Amino acid sequence: SLTLEFKQQYTDKIPTSIAAMANTYGGILMVGIAEGGGDRLLGVPEDTIVRIVSACHARLEPPWEPEIVPVQLPGKRGLFILVVRIDPAQAPRPLLERGAAPIRLHGRNAIADRPRLRSLFEQSSVPSNISRFQVQAPQIARDSKGEPEADCMVRKGFAIPLSNDAAW
Repeated sequence: SLTLEFKQQYTDKIPTSIAAMANTYGGILMVGIAEGGGDRLLGVPEDTIVRIVSACHARLEPPWEPEIVPVQLPGKRGLFILVVRIDPAQAPRPLLERGAAPIRLHGRNAIADRPRLRSLFEQSSVPSNISRFQVQAPQIARDSKGEPEADCMVRKGFAIPLSNDAAW
């Protein structure tokens, strides 16, 4: 789709997909999941993270890496699903790969034409406050002297900030 792509294993096309998503609406790239029926959760070794990061630094201009979250597969020791989160508000604009600016079309990558390339150069690459779902600071109880009654607070949950363009 426009914002979701599956890769069974590491391929040289991953940096292109990362750049294309960063130059459009962002998205999620799932590495270790096959397309089609049957058992789709195949997993990849953890060192695939290093391969992705190295390829992004070698092939993207300027070098940039997305957030990569490894999720261990239950019952498959040493195999992970890699959730590669591409947030266009965090990526430099435009993000070039081999001198071209890939963009994401529905289900495939393409190269930006001149008007789209101009638009990418005009867009700010400075991250802004983009989250529509604000996480409030914890309210820690304080004693009579104004000192916090707790040393730390652990919060749980999963928040994915999205730009207004991607939040549709």
